[in-house]
Amino acid sequence: MDSNNYRKLVQRYLEKKATDEELAVFSHLLKKGLLDPYLKEAMDLDTGIPAGEDRVKGGNAAIEKPLRKIPPVLRYAAVALLLLTAGSAGLWLSQHKQPLQPATGEVPSLTVNDIPPGSNGAILTLSDGKTIVLDSLANGVITSQGGTPVILSKGLLSYSDTASAGTNIDRQAVVNLLSTPRGRQFKIILPDGTRAWLNAASSLRYPSFFSGKERRVEITGEVYFEVAGNHKMPFRVSINPTTTVDVLGTRFNITAYEDDPAVTTTLLEGSVRVNHTAATGKEQYAIIKPGQRASVSNNIIKTGKANIDQAIAWKNGLFYFKDADILSVMHQLQRWYDIEVVIRGELPNRKFAGEMHRDLNLSEVLELLDGLKINFKIEGGRKLIITP
Repeated sequence: MDSNNYRKLVQRYLEKKATDEELAVFSHLLKKGLLDPYLKEAMDLDTGIPAGEDRVKGGNAAIEKPLRKIPPVLRYAAVALLLLTAGSAGLWLSQHKQPLQPATGEVPSLTVNDIPPGSNGAILTLSDGKTIVLDSLANGVITSQGGTPVILSKGLLSYSDTASAGTNIDRQAVVNLLSTPRGRQFKIILPDGTRAWLNAASSLRYPSFFSGKERRVEITGEVYFEVAGNHKMPFRVSINPTTTVDVLGTRFNITAYEDDPAVTTTLLEGSVRVNHTAATGKEQYAIIKPGQRASVSNNIIKTGKANIDQAIAWKNGLFYFKDADILSVMHQLQRWYDIEVVIRGELPNRKFAGEMHRDLNLSEVLELLDGLKINFKIEGGRKLIITP
């Protein structure tokens, strides 16, 4: 094959038009490194990334055992292939639905303990401290809070706010807490009709009904909102003691994990105001428009153009990486697969770009990282050790 044929093959793959035979050829050429310049040319990847850090937060020292390298396998329902270039890597998604084999005809078996992906589930903590695990409850009314029925239906929690605030003297607003452990995500419809999606390791604190001059909720982790419009009662999200987001009616995503470098609000529709009070007492705010984001870090609010696909990929069942180093990738895997990740030693300088389904088993994800010349082992069931 000449260079034009290589380019055509890469283009057909990226456009998701490749046949089974073409995918087998693609796999063979990819393993030999013959497609690297054409994939790099097509994706225009950046290079030059800071080296990885010693470990990902959240783990104790691991016990040393012999490391086993994971072989490359191309046999997923949704296949993501890994490209290596001089200083970066691209992870690109194929929607091919049939099992694939390398060109040699061999399909190496998995050599790691498999860990399934996260799933739908959450814990509801009531105002009296009682907890309800929502993962496997039957559909129907699961409790009543301040006279408001709480309904679970097909993995969605909602509040039947049939009475208007203030018209029923027997109603009392109580505060509930919905939290998703690592490896879980969940969706809720709040009493005012606002919809919220919680990513793994997140929480949402809210009243059983809204009253007064504003609708206030508190979050941790990552939450996507579609806020019901009510100009008489603005919606306010408290992220931490110093940062809030004010809205009237809009769609936006907030990322506020403790291990993220910044609190980031990404706006899809409407208008929001991000407020921040520094330790010195200085107050700042930024109003952003659809397609923009505001990040709060080191007591400074910065605004700029947002990557919407990247911001809400988790809600759409995808990992989306762009200029992501190994540490940020592992933070996401740690939350979604409920694992402890320990990085030992200095890893190769790489950035990731592309997409990957969140319904892959952990072993399949690790296979995709094989080409980075990184070694993996799993200890104690849920501890992932990474070394050069």
